[in-house]
Amino acid sequence: MCVFSGWSVSDKIALIICIVAFLQFLALVATWLIMRDTRNRQLRAYLIVTAKGGGFVPQDNARRYKFEFRVVLKNTGQTPAYEVVSNCIARLEQFPLLDNYPFELSPIHEAASSGILGADEQYELTAIADRMYTDEEIVEFKSGPAKRLVAYGTIYYKDAFGVRHYTNFSHSMGWRVDGSVVGSNTKHHNDAD
Repeated sequence: MCVFSGWSVSDKIALIICIVAFLQFLALVATWLIMRDTRNRQLRAYLIVTAKGGGFVPQDNARRYKFEFRVVLKNTGQTPAYEVVSNCIARLEQFPLLDNYPFELSPIHEAASSGILGADEQYELTAIADRMYTDEEIVEFKSGPAKRLVAYGTIYYKDAFGVRHYTNFSHSMGWRVDGSVVGSNTKHHNDAD
């Protein structure tokens, strides 16, 4: 027995039109979801960390002032980044870093301050050395490529759509023969979501 027996041609055409309209509605919803996702990806904040434009402050034993490795945090997105929190440190390490280097950071305190970084804005982050280094360690650091000051960390932020993101960074700094410093990315821990 046929389900459509007793249906007029106009009833069958109306059913086909309803099915096509429902499929068009599903296509419209899928298109809207894709467009919303594309809008969010195009308009959201994107934070990057670069050593270009940063700086270096040497250790001062007399004042007990630790090494500082300064990097620049930039928002390359089209909307502000909210609740921006950074967690970073500098350490004198063998270089190149091992593939399984731990990139350990202290937990962020729940009362840590946060800020807003507007679209196309930037500010300086300072990664302070984990400790005072001995004169022997500093001589070894300055005398060749075997040791470098490595600044690494993670930036946490929320985009304009309320979605949380992170940016990991890791840069190293070494000495040139002429006494100037040179910085570069390390092989690992330079990623973002």
